[in-house]
Amino acid sequence: MSATSQDATARQLPMRWEELTAREFPAAVERAGGVCIVPIGCMEKHGDHLPLGTDVFEARAIADRAAAVEPAIIFPTYFTAQICEARHTPGTISYSHRVHWDMLTETVDEIIRNGMNKIILLNGHGGNIQWLTYFAQTQLEKRRDASVYVAWPFIDDAETRAVAECAVDGHAGEKETSLMLHIAPELVRMGDLDAPGRPLERAPTLRLEGLNNSIWWYARYPRHYAGDGAFGSAAKGERLLASHVGRTVGFIRAVKADTEVADLEREFHAAALNPLGRPGARHPAAS
Repeated sequence: MSATSQDATARQLPMRWEELTAREFPAAVERAGGVCIVPIGCMEKHGDHLPLGTDVFEARAIADRAAAVEPAIIFPTYFTAQICEARHTPGTISYSHRVHWDMLTETVDEIIRNGMNKIILLNGHGGNIQWLTYFAQTQLEKRRDASVYVAWPFIDDAETRAVAECAVDGHAGEKETSLMLHIAPELVRMGDLDAPGRPLERAPTLRLEGLNNSIWWYARYPRHYAGDGAFGSAAKGERLLASHVGRTVGFIRAVKADTEVADLEREFHAAALNPLGRPGARHPAAS
């Protein structure tokens, strides 16, 4: 490690990308072990009582606290995400699918260009789950000098189940309200709570297991509210956040220790250049 890197590490470098100077950045990459977290949320309605950027606040808070335990560079606030289902609500930012796809692709490319070789897409928005999984799979279209991982920290465990009182919980409900009451209480408007968000039984075809379509969320929750935020509390939010942070620390450590994914990617790309396994075959792309 260079003297500059040692000095920077001794000063406990910030892990937020935007807070680093250009001179500090190489040392931060080294301290992070080449790992970058991209906390991804969106801008959408969260009932009438939570801010539009709830998913961004939650993902960022988890990333900040996890990186304080296990260093990783945290990419700036990212809200370019899939949120077509909320276009009917005020304040929603819903770019075309091409824009948010290209934006994430180029963001990953830029992170790699800046020296990081393991990128964790830390998802804070349920509407991103399918497309981020697909995005990660499409990284196999070309060889890269980095691996992309998709992380979802909001898995129910004994701790998260222990705080639950509301039978129906989901978008802007008990758990999300609790998290925001702990993370940014000044942005929560408990006085504006609406009637609990219960799923509406509309579109009978959507009740058939294994059958779905584009309008399923709106059919069930047109108010973009699922559950009851009145059950939320800052104390619950503190416990929930600790659970999500602990899981994310585990993600970062597992990614840092992982060597097999990169090896398998190299193996895959070599095989993809010669799928018939012909001896001496040379693919044009390898020339």
